[in-house]
Amino acid sequence: MAELFAGRYGLKLDPDAVFHHKEALFTARQAEVRQIEPVVAYARHMVPTHPLAVASGGPRAVVRPTTWCTASPSRTCFFLAAKLLGVAPERCLVFEDAELGIRAARAPGMQVVHVSSWRGI
Repeated sequence: MAELFAGRYGLKLDPDAVFHHKEALFTARQAEVRQIEPVVAYARHMVPTHPLAVASGGPRAVVRPTTWCTASPSRTCFFLAAKLLGVAPERCLVFEDAELGIRAARAPGMQVVHVSSWRGI
C-alpha cells in the first residue's frame, strides 16, 4: 500500500518502514479491537457441522493474539486455509471486510460475504 500511495501522490516512502510503523501502531491499540459480533455468532453456529478456519495475511505476532482481527489477506492465504480444511475453494464461504481481501477470496472461486468493519453504521 505504501508503494501505491507513494506513486499516486509523488511521495518518497520506505515501504518496509511504513509497514513496521503501521504494525507498531496496531499492536499498541490491539486491546481496543472488537469482534464483529454477527460474524462470530455465525461462526459459532456453523462450527459444529462445518469446517472453519480463520485466515489472515497479517504477521503472526499481530494476528495470533486477536485471531478475529485480520489484515488484507492474499489469495494464497485463503487457498491454504481451504486446503488445510480439506475443502474445495468453491465450497468455501469467506467473511471479509476489505476490498482487497474480497478480490483475494474470489480469485480461487470462493463465495464472499462483505462485512462492514466500520463502527459508525
